[in-house]
Amino acid sequence: MRYLRREQADTAGLPNHDCWLFDSRLLVLMRFTNDDRFLGAEILDDPSQVVRPNYWRDAAWHYATRRNQFAAG
Repeated sequence: MRYLRREQADTAGLPNHDCWLFDSRLLVLMRFTNDDRFLGAEILDDPSQVVRPNYWRDAAWHYATRRNQFAAG
């Protein structure tokens, strides 16, 4: 697992939403209010909806930090 601050994601041009990918084929899209209260999650397994988040995950990985480095900073 790696961590990426919002500012870094913005700089990298990544979308402004949170999601989890499982086995590159199941997407759980998190929903939040503007003040970051969790509203729920939407589970998507349609390949046409999951392919783009796989790209974003790969791009985010490039900019993200390992847990130990993140915790130290």
